[in-house]
Amino acid sequence: MFLTALDERIRAGCVAGFMSTTRPMLRQHIDTHSWVHFLPGLHRHLDWPDLAALAAPRDLLVLQCARDRLFPVAGMRAAVDKIAAIYGKAGVASSFVGRFHDVPHIFSRAMQDEAFAWLDRKLNHTPPM
Repeated sequence: MFLTALDERIRAGCVAGFMSTTRPMLRQHIDTHSWVHFLPGLHRHLDWPDLAALAAPRDLLVLQCARDRLFPVAGMRAAVDKIAAIYGKAGVASSFVGRFHDVPHIFSRAMQDEAFAWLDRKLNHTPPM
């Protein structure tokens, strides 16, 4: 997420099982996460979806786990909605995909297959034979 947001050489990025707005996480989820989710000073200026959306107009895929107990569902949905709105406002709505998988906190085989196929399409790679 950080590289995609901050380095324009990254043409497409994927965030899997790691996207929520911060406020809903504070009440019930602050003790389940490390410092990486709550970087000192960052959230005075940017929330996670704001940071992820800095990738616009480049392609971004966010894969969410609908039964993830580490992130609040409301925060995950709000994050996807916010990123979609930012991409839409930038005129590149089709460059963002946010999808929920009905799984707990996992980067499942189906999610991996989706992510790699999406990256292959976006980066114009030919799948190996």
